[in-house]
Amino acid sequence: MKKLILEAICLVAVGALLGIVTNVCRSDGIPLVASIPYEILVPCPMDRVAVNEIVPDKIPKDAVFIDASDPEIFKQRHVPGALPMPYDDLADPTEAELASIRALKTSAVVVYGPIEGDFNVGRQQATDLAAQGLPRIYYVKDGLKALTDFGCEGTDCKGEVQ
Repeated sequence: MKKLILEAICLVAVGALLGIVTNVCRSDGIPLVASIPYEILVPCPMDRVAVNEIVPDKIPKDAVFIDASDPEIFKQRHVPGALPMPYDDLADPTEAELASIRALKTSAVVVYGPIEGDFNVGRQQATDLAAQGLPRIYYVKDGLKALTDFGCEGTDCKGEVQ
C-alpha cells in the first residue's frame, strides 16, 4: 500500500514538473502569478446591498416603474409609463441608464419582473441599481402579476396594463 501511495505522489510530482518546464519553455506560457487582476464576470453576492420590498398599495403616486423583464415580454405587457431595463446577470446597468434614473424627480423607483416566470429578476435588478448608489429603490415581490392583481391603485398605472 505504501508503495502505491509513493508511486502516485511521484507520478503527480513528475507531471507537475513536466507541465511547469513546458510552460517556461513556451514563448506564450501561462504566468504562474497573474500580472493583472482577474476579471470577475459575475457580481459577487458579498458586494450586494439590501433593497426593500414594496407592496402595491404602498407605492407613491409619483413612483417611476422599471420593468426588468426581457424586451419581448415588455412589448407584450407592462405598466404604462414603465421604463424597460432588462436584467442581465452578467452586466451591471450602464452609466446612461443610471444617469437617466438619477435625473428623475421621484420619491421612489419601483422595479418589477415579468407577469409570469422568474419574478425574482425585479429584485435582482433593484439590487444592482441600489449597489450603484441609487437611492429609494424598491422591488415588487411577485412582479407584474402582483401589480395587476392589485389593480395598480395608488399609482400612475390606474389599474391598466398595456
